[in-house]
Amino acid sequence: MDDIFNTSYLRSNIVSWLPLKKGEDVLYIRNGVSPIEHKLHEKPINLTVIPPEMCKEIKDKFDYVICIGNFVETTEILCKDSTNGRLSQASFGITFFMEMLKENGKLILALENKLGLKYWCGAKEEKSRNYFAGLEQDPDISGFSRKELCEILQKTGLQGRFYYPFPDYRFAISVYSDDYLPKTGELRDQVGNFDEERLTMFDEGMAMDTLIEEGLFPTFSNSYLLVIGRDDVSLENKKQENILYIKFSNDRHEQYNILTGITEDREGRRHIHKLPDSGRSMIHITHIERACLELVNAYKESRFLVNRYRVREGGMELEYLTGRTLEEEADRLLEAGEEECVLKLILDVAEELKKFKPSGRFDMSQDFIRVFGKVNLPSGLMAPSYSSIDCILPNIILGEDESWTLIDYEWSFEFSIPINFTIYRMIHYYVETSPQRQVLRKYDIYQRAGISQEEMEVYPLMEEAFQNYILSGHVPLREDYDFCGKPVYHVRRVLNEIQETERKQALTFYFDNGNGFSEQSTKSYRCEALDGVYDLMIRIPYSTRRLRIDPGNEAVTVEIKKLHWYGNPKGVIKFLSNGHKLKENLYLFDTRDPNILLESIPEDEEVLVLELKIETMSLEAAEWLAEKIDRKYRLKKRLRK
Repeated sequence: MDDIFNTSYLRSNIVSWLPLKKGEDVLYIRNGVSPIEHKLHEKPINLTVIPPEMCKEIKDKFDYVICIGNFVETTEILCKDSTNGRLSQASFGITFFMEMLKENGKLILALENKLGLKYWCGAKEEKSRNYFAGLEQDPDISGFSRKELCEILQKTGLQGRFYYPFPDYRFAISVYSDDYLPKTGELRDQVGNFDEERLTMFDEGMAMDTLIEEGLFPTFSNSYLLVIGRDDVSLENKKQENILYIKFSNDRHEQYNILTGITEDREGRRHIHKLPDSGRSMIHITHIERACLELVNAYKESRFLVNRYRVREGGMELEYLTGRTLEEEADRLLEAGEEECVLKLILDVAEELKKFKPSGRFDMSQDFIRVFGKVNLPSGLMAPSYSSIDCILPNIILGEDESWTLIDYEWSFEFSIPINFTIYRMIHYYVETSPQRQVLRKYDIYQRAGISQEEMEVYPLMEEAFQNYILSGHVPLREDYDFCGKPVYHVRRVLNEIQETERKQALTFYFDNGNGFSEQSTKSYRCEALDGVYDLMIRIPYSTRRLRIDPGNEAVTVEIKKLHWYGNPKGVIKFLSNGHKLKENLYLFDTRDPNILLESIPEDEEVLVLELKIETMSLEAAEWLAEKIDRKYRLKKRLRK
């Protein structure tokens, strides 16, 4: 299996959207990640690629200098004889690169955020490979906080513009900016970790929603794409529109890979663009144009409006609409405890979707089978001859005039599809994608929308087939994670494992004052290092006649290094036990109730010195070993019965 972390073409998303114009001179500081370099070579630019150690040899001037993920490594090479701190080195590195630029040139850096939410949640810091290194002020890290970067820019007298790749610059699936920040619910699709194992301390998507609501997303974004210049630091497309946001829909078959961008022109008007990610996906863009015309006519008797398009060089443009999505509206109502209002909203959408014209009876065509599979649907289902199945709540804008505008109709088909399948998807992708929303299940929401139980058994199969159709043999990164991803240890699971290990290795002392052993006269210890090693001095109550020591609550081996009275170190004093002696001071206990018994306590002894190591094992293995080492094993088993 290839090294997905370094070779996936999705690594190039971080540079694929940059508006590098034909003939511009670009210097790329190679960091060993070939997909980025390959993507830059595809652009009509004059590209120079060098390793970090060659930076001082470059004498030419460039329109762009690009350094993706290896800025700290490069500055350390540039400042190898310097004793300055990391911020001073960063300032020097930025100044050095600026000298390589033309008058209006720009430096583009992809950087870790040392305060990135993923590090709070349990990802290892990239350079030190330690947990929480950036949060604990470890000097050997690769990231900078936004505050640190702003201070460096101020110190150097340069201008900077922050972009926020999500989940980070390595596998960016979207890129935000200060002019277009994420909304709650948008940052749930975390890409699995492919480089190092990590912890998960909490639900990262839910925590990101909280940060967004508090206006703290820029501070805790996992990484930054920082554009630095002497004056103008905007990234503009060919029409001199400032790029505010990019979304990548390119982890599917090549013919369906597209980019969605939001830009702002110099008059302050915003635009939405749909652009092909490759030459093959231009056909898909053209398909979206036709869908608009079909849907306008089909929904003219409903509450739905359709976001209009216009042809644009290299793709298409949609009208930029303001307002809340129906998903945001439903979440607002749900948070306010208005469950019935959310239910009504969803059922109203379902009723409006049924007004699609013209509509007739569903007829399973070969095109339908190709996309959704050959399924056994009940007869008599209503179905339009042309359908947009992606009428989900995030794709519907609630206007100030209470209108509903469908803003994304990428997945439209010119063959018969049951309208109830579209309604099923609308409900499913709202209710089932968040634990907070699943409270709506109690209202039998699918049935109240007119979807029968028989249909409910088929529509998930259709959805699975549709997702496979989109992929058409392509293996998305989320599936590669099953084979190439590194382990993720949720803190709850870790704590459960710790508690279970502590229980198995617990060391308990029972004190008999003449009335026998009881749970009321005990003292227990847990091994803090979880290695089963104990080194203790135990004060024995004056009235104690006998002492029982239970090393764990499972089958174990116990190595007794010390067992003697304080001030009288004679190695290991005599004891009784229900274990089997393997060798000197090493015992096997083939029971879940191992114990060591001191039959008598000298009157003048008050402190017991104990050093031992407990290692747990399965009872089955312990019994098998015990049988091999103790010829009397079978007899002892019979006597126990």
